Amino acid sequence: MRDTVSPEITTLIPHNLLIIMKIQRIVGENGDLSAPCSGGTCPTAILTEENEVFVQGYVLSDSENEKLNAPPGEGFVRIPRDTFDKILNNVLK
Repeated sequence: MRDTVSPEITTLIPHNLLIIMKIQRIVGENGDLSAPCSGGTCPTAILTEENEVFVQGYVLSDSENEKLNAPPGEGFVRIPRDTFDKILNNVLK
């Protein structure tokens, strides 16, 4: 496990365009983190300078994905409601 996270996230978006996003803040249920899941705190929200939010959560089962039916190119993750509330409160601080 890394002690610190790179200040950039690299991702592919539709049409295979490579985008590099600069991390502004990583937030867990107990506050700011130096890396996703640091100190055993998961899930997390990653805020970028480009006003994007990445949410790290638990991957859904096939049956859960079938019921939610995300459009092509989108997907879902699951996080406990109390964890979501704590992360949201820390983001809004």
